[in-house]
Amino acid sequence: MPPLKDLTGKTFNRLTVIRRDTSRDGVYWICRCDCGREVSVRAYNLTSGSTKSCGCLNNELIHKKQRNSIDLIGHRYGDLEVLEYVDSDRSGTRWRCKCHRCGRTTTVTAAWLKDYKSCGCAATDAGRKNVQTYKEAVAQTGTNPERWLSDKPNANNKTGIKGVCYLERTGTYVAYITFQGERKTLKRSKDINVCIAARREAEKHLDNFIKWYVTYKKADKE
Repeated sequence: MPPLKDLTGKTFNRLTVIRRDTSRDGVYWICRCDCGREVSVRAYNLTSGSTKSCGCLNNELIHKKQRNSIDLIGHRYGDLEVLEYVDSDRSGTRWRCKCHRCGRTTTVTAAWLKDYKSCGCAATDAGRKNVQTYKEAVAQTGTNPERWLSDKPNANNKTGIKGVCYLERTGTYVAYITFQGERKTLKRSKDINVCIAARREAEKHLDNFIKWYVTYKKADKE
């Protein structure tokens, strides 16, 4: 076996050999890259030129290729105007953009730009508006819409039907509704179906509000 060739101090592209890496099987050398990072490289990869840096050169080439593929500077996406190129990785190029809605800057990956309308402030403003509208609607009706959306009756309700209870003392069913903080009796009858019908009729008075609330909840989640 020929003697080991000492590569200490030699430079291969961006890599300068510092010392032998004895922690690995085979012949490896600890090298310092021009960027300052240290990396362990197989001797053959150094001398053959297959490894030229710690990896930073490859990243720069990726950046250069992607950066030059399309220039987005000056393009407008909703309220976002592209100001400058930031960097690239395997997910694509990233661009610094100015939001003309609020004046802030944000960095966005090119692939996502078409889905952005602002830096996020538009969604925040819409959310605040929804919350305010919700508060006003609840204040006007004095009713918690979450309770209306639930079909679950109270724990002590033996009929299993929301808004209809059974009074053993009188042997009658009672339809009721809680609205604007007050419980209102709608109907008393020995026929449960009569009470159910009375309850359903009373619920119609809040249909428009409940429909609005369902739409509000859906928009808020989106």
